[in-house]
Formats: sequence, structure tokens, C-alpha cells
Amino acid sequence: MKKISSFLPDNILNKSLLIKNLNQFISSNFPKNIADQIEVINIKADIVVIGCKNSSVATNLKFERNKYLDIFRKNNFLNIVDIKIIIDN
Repeated sequence: MKKISSFLPDNILNKSLLIKNLNQFISSNFPKNIADQIEVINIKADIVVIGCKNSSVATNLKFERNKYLDIFRKNNFLNIVDIKIIIDN
């Protein structure tokens, strides 16, 4: 019997790996109090979709968006131009 992953197209597997790598990048480069409260949910072209565990963290990310975008840019991680922020429930 084949594994489910053998039926998934390469672009989906690559996207899954990219999201995993982005989460690791955030965990080691963002402030600990923020990194522990967020998770990359999706990436669409040059926009990262980040889920926050509560509205306080979402508000912090929203108002300091440029600070976090600069972290991505300084480390040459893709060509991320924006962050979309949602609250996970």
C-alpha cells in the first residue's frame, strides 16, 4: 500500500516543507514572546499568513508589521512583502 504522500503533487509537498521552514525561522529569529504565540498557516506568492493565539499578539504584529517584515528581508528569506494576520481559535 502506498503512502498518502505519494499521491500528493510535488508543489503541495514543497509548500508544506516551506511552511515548516518558515515556522522554524520565526522561532529562532523573532522575539520569544511573539514566536511562541504565532504559526505560519499559509504562504501565497509573497504574502505570509500567520495565525496568532490571541488578539494581543495579533495587534502587536499588526502595529509592528514593518519590524517583522525587516527580519524576513534581512535574512533573505524569500521575497516576503506583507504579512496577513489572523487569530486562531
